[in-house]
Amino acid sequence: MEKIKKYIIILLCIIIIIIFFMILINNKKNNSSSNLPFNDKERQDLLVGEIKKEDYWQEETSFSHYYAIKNILDNYYNNMSKYKPDYLVQLKGVKDNNILKEETQKEKIDVMQELKEMLSIYINSKKIDDLQLEEMFRNHSEENVKMNNLFYKKEDNSSIILYYLDIVEVNTEENRSIIIIVDNITDAYTILPIEYLNDNFGKSYEISQVDIKTNMLKIEKKVYNIVKYEKGSNQEKCIKYFGDYLYNIKTNIKKAYGTLNEEYVSKRFESYEDFKKYIENQKEIIKSAYLVEYDISQSLYNDEVTYICKDQYENYYIFKATSVMNYTVILDNHTIDLPEFTQKYNSSTKENKVAMNLEKIRDALNTKDYQFIYNKLDNTFKQNNYPSLAHLESFIKSNLFDLNEFKYEKVQEDSGLYIAKVTISDSKGKESKKVNLNVIMQLKDGTDFVMSFSVE
Repeated sequence: MEKIKKYIIILLCIIIIIIFFMILINNKKNNSSSNLPFNDKERQDLLVGEIKKEDYWQEETSFSHYYAIKNILDNYYNNMSKYKPDYLVQLKGVKDNNILKEETQKEKIDVMQELKEMLSIYINSKKIDDLQLEEMFRNHSEENVKMNNLFYKKEDNSSIILYYLDIVEVNTEENRSIIIIVDNITDAYTILPIEYLNDNFGKSYEISQVDIKTNMLKIEKKVYNIVKYEKGSNQEKCIKYFGDYLYNIKTNIKKAYGTLNEEYVSKRFESYEDFKKYIENQKEIIKSAYLVEYDISQSLYNDEVTYICKDQYENYYIFKATSVMNYTVILDNHTIDLPEFTQKYNSSTKENKVAMNLEKIRDALNTKDYQFIYNKLDNTFKQNNYPSLAHLESFIKSNLFDLNEFKYEKVQEDSGLYIAKVTISDSKGKESKKVNLNVIMQLKDGTDFVMSFSVE
């Protein structure tokens, strides 16, 4: 009996020693297989967490963060473009195709290293080799993507920020998503590409379904995965909005129509077809337009920011943004009164109010909004001279210009009416002739007014 007990004790000791060594070996294996503090099970479903009701994504409101992330996206796709089948490095004075191929291969090796640093967590978690990566890069090498919206999520007491990028492939208009994870302590980032999101959440999912674990994450700073923040100037911000809208006009007119301010579009265009006609009439201006003046104002009542832009023809493009690049646009300064206009108007002298109203008329002429001008004509004057909109339109087209420049002398008051001598010329400088008008204006309640005019 004593012998049996002795054998049992020896056997138990051997089992304990074996278990101890197995744990030790397994720990070493885990530590050597990855830089990340995950075991194999955790690496298998890396970062994918259960959906929590309190988790939510917010739209990015910081310009410096928005463009730092956008630059990462642009760099990512630019690097993948090097994997086009016909890509060659253009070396001046080199004609030997063998040399070109060698240089191309060398650049691809360098680019591969950069992309591997950008995708480090994804690569380690899925154990992806270089051949698989090259195939993935070739699949995206021909793509041209544009970021539509940017959302972020940050847990309390965490240095990790998740950025969810809503992107579109320009040529196919296919919507995509990727996630960029930023470590605020190291200023390093890593990318979870389209493939990761599709594998873990399926090809059809809502942003609210995407939950990423970050409590164990620490992103190591390397050469190519550093986030660079730049604080954009007001001018640069306005250029971004101005350029984005003109890009939409030229490439996706339906999207441009969809970004019009709701109140504005209801008063200015009866239908999408009316908007298309407007763009067709303005296409030469749009093609050559560039920003010459800008102003920015912050709403006192909400987080909305207004970006007021003018091109070289004094056409207005007014953007109302609730977050970075998430905006509605107003394409003139006369259809609806902005709070900024109303505030300035109410505090102006009556002579200055007349001048501001003349600016509205000039703006309506240049955007060919003849209905607005017709509605501002005094009823008696209208009935006697322009009984229909067609009559007024005929006069304007016969006597004025495609783009009109206004100059007027000091406004004078006579029995409650305000008289201004206005000289109209071609703002493009193509026509040497000028038209002189006597404009008589009556100020009404609020910002309303009526007018009549005569040609000298």
